[in-house]
Amino acid sequence: AVVDSNQRCVVVHQTHKVRVENNVAYNTFGHCYICEDGTEEDNHFVGNLGVLTRNQQITIGATDHQASLFWITNTRNHFVNNVATGSQDSGFWFETNGAARYYGLYTFDGNVMHNNKGKGLITYRPGWRNPSLAVFNELKTYKNGGAGFDLHGTCKIKIKNGVIAANGVNVMGNRPGSNILEDTQIYSVDTLHAAGGTCLHDYGSSSGVTFSLEAGYEMVTLRNVTFRGYGPAPAGCTQPGRPIRLWQGNDIRDKYSSPTWWSGIHFDSTPPYAFEVTATNYDQEIIYLEDKEGTMTPLLEPGFFVADKPFMTAFIQDSCLPDVINERTTFCPGVCIRRLQVNTGCCSKLDSSPDPLPIDYRMVVTSQLDPSKNYTYNKSTRRSWPFGTTYKDIFDLVLPGGQDYHVSFVDLDGNEGFPNAVLTLFDAPACADHVTTESIRFATPQPTSAPSSLPSISTAPTDSSSNAPSMEPSLSLSPTRVPTPPINLSVGKPASHKCNYGSKYPASKGSDGLINKRRRYITHTCKTSNSWWQVDLEATKEIDSIQLWNRGD
Repeated sequence: AVVDSNQRCVVVHQTHKVRVENNVAYNTFGHCYICEDGTEEDNHFVGNLGVLTRNQQITIGATDHQASLFWITNTRNHFVNNVATGSQDSGFWFETNGAARYYGLYTFDGNVMHNNKGKGLITYRPGWRNPSLAVFNELKTYKNGGAGFDLHGTCKIKIKNGVIAANGVNVMGNRPGSNILEDTQIYSVDTLHAAGGTCLHDYGSSSGVTFSLEAGYEMVTLRNVTFRGYGPAPAGCTQPGRPIRLWQGNDIRDKYSSPTWWSGIHFDSTPPYAFEVTATNYDQEIIYLEDKEGTMTPLLEPGFFVADKPFMTAFIQDSCLPDVINERTTFCPGVCIRRLQVNTGCCSKLDSSPDPLPIDYRMVVTSQLDPSKNYTYNKSTRRSWPFGTTYKDIFDLVLPGGQDYHVSFVDLDGNEGFPNAVLTLFDAPACADHVTTESIRFATPQPTSAPSSLPSISTAPTDSSSNAPSMEPSLSLSPTRVPTPPINLSVGKPASHKCNYGSKYPASKGSDGLINKRRRYITHTCKTSNSWWQVDLEATKEIDSIQLWNRGD
């Protein structure tokens, strides 16, 4: 045992393959069980208990003034069945720097963190950019003052078979994302309250999963997750927090943030309206969430949670329920919406440029089923990281199925125009009656009364008894159904390449639909001969053309 230490507990320094097992540390200062330099690998921390560590009051050049009971600077180690409780700051802290930010995880299994003043487990700062999916198995984090699990700045984490309960916020995830909760239980309050007992311990403000949208990543995926204690609270208890929340975070850098994905969402009682938008800095963003199984509202029927903005609800407003969640979120039962983008190729400017951002067109969408329903869309603004260029090149919208739409463009003076537009449809929702390429009809120029070329001559006979051709000219008019713009068949499809130049350049960035030549947005093979990149369209498709873009530098 280590008791009353004025500086740390068990320190592994520039050492490999050490086993630290069945130790107890109590009433210490600074980080407790640690790998010090971030170079230590293949060490095993097994069955250790850390209790009551306090922030170091003297400066020693590290972060001991934000003390954690397990300080992990290198993820190439093994952590099994350890317990962290009573830290003045966090239970477990993944503080990875330099090359260690991009290492994979060896083992994190059966660890427990509870009753820490700060967070149960945190991966920030600076944020862990895990190169492959890391599994945190049978994790238990409860009654921590801050987040039970803070995934800020971290990607590709899977919490599996976890129990997360009664934390200030149970799971917090933003920047960058692609994290998964699977086969996990999340409690707003303790088990007695969740089972309908008296309010012995009231943790009613505990939110479930909070996240922010971020460019280039899927945010949070939930698979077979049960929320307990989020239904009506017993008499005298505070109502629980919202199970799933899009929270106030950083501005979205571009408009290609992937939607969140859910399946197997369960509640132990009548569910509340399970999702809400609390952020105030997403005024232009496409925010929607499909309740495909009908388990996330008291209505118990499928539908969509939608940001309550006119450009989101223009064609579904009659189906949405106002004022049942908050002023920023509505629920629309029985509708089937799909996201699409129309790119006319203009416009952009350097952020440092004093000139205003140019705008070429606005887009007018009209329902063919009910022409009284129409909406004029402005292009959405997005900025490349780190704020080098501002773009206004894309119309970003959602439309319900079950009808066709007429799309036209007008310039700032109201004159109709016909730009070369590219239509991109995002992944189809689970509901069947969604829009397709056949649902979108683009306006085309009408032929002039004086065509520039001679009209075609009909050789059809005027009657059945004469072979003399009619000499009346007839114009060849546009077909009644106009062709749609080119469709990017590769968006969202699985991609691979021979080898990776670095973890920042995965093959998937070649099929994410984002045409941006800055390095943050590209895929990149390693420096070797005969390199290749490929995408699986997952079906037989007719391909008219293939377009590739090189790096912009």
